[in-house]
Amino acid sequence: KANLELNVNVGAATPYIDEIIKVTNLKNASGDIIFIFNGTEYKIAIVDGESELNLSKLNEGRYSITVKYLGDAGITPIGAGENEDEAHNAVVKDIKGRDITILNYMDSNNFAEYGYEVMPYANGSSAGYSAYDSEDAQKQISEAKDRGSDLIVAYLHFGNEYSTSPNEDQVKIAHELIDYGADVVIGSHPHVPQDFQTVSDRQIPVAYSLGNAVSNMSAANTQIGLMAEIRITRNEAGKIILLPIRFTYLWCSRPGGYTDTYMVLPVAEYIGTREEWHGKWEYDKMMKTYTHVMEETGIKDTDNE
Repeated sequence: KANLELNVNVGAATPYIDEIIKVTNLKNASGDIIFIFNGTEYKIAIVDGESELNLSKLNEGRYSITVKYLGDAGITPIGAGENEDEAHNAVVKDIKGRDITILNYMDSNNFAEYGYEVMPYANGSSAGYSAYDSEDAQKQISEAKDRGSDLIVAYLHFGNEYSTSPNEDQVKIAHELIDYGADVVIGSHPHVPQDFQTVSDRQIPVAYSLGNAVSNMSAANTQIGLMAEIRITRNEAGKIILLPIRFTYLWCSRPGGYTDTYMVLPVAEYIGTREEWHGKWEYDKMMKTYTHVMEETGIKDTDNE
């Protein structure tokens, strides 16, 4: 899952998307694993060889154009639409016989200062983003469960920018979704990783923010992000079991850092490679940020255990 906070321009969409897929290097995603690869500048994700994007910008009349070019690139949009029903539509994937449901919502209260004119939510026949509504979320989760969905993932656009801790609304919404029956809650928007916790007797995983993937931001902690690997299996009784989430820390190296272009690097694989970097200073920044964010969030790097 990824969050797209820009429009795709006519004539430039396909090369742009292809390049991002190339940079993130996730084309080997397996159907046994759902990759949620998130951030807020330029980012892409692969789910069993396909991609999905959350669309949060509908300005300049480019929504239809953006959806067209994403579709041409094999990317399924979620989280916005030409009307309320389309915006709230869940994505349902049959992955190797497992029914996977992905729901997407944006916390309107978190962006109240912008107003409806700047950030329109889908309302009736009006285009906009999928605003979080507790009753609607409960209904959608109930429908997914009645359909026999094996895994229900709720993906949220919420939280305070640059904060490594969730705010009260994030916690409230996550707990509501879990009470309704969601199996995983994943968040984006803050541009930095936030805390991870398991909630309720069902031990439901909640990653409040995975941070940026491909980023040109300069604020602290915005070049580092997380890839969450969600794994499910079926026990002897036929029940779907959610295995512990694996987190991989990723660093977005800018031109002049590791090479002369943008690269998304799994941090654990590049520890001890300082002499290979064009800009030694960025290696030092990566290591300092890596250590700091792990201490702030308590999220361990599965690749470095």
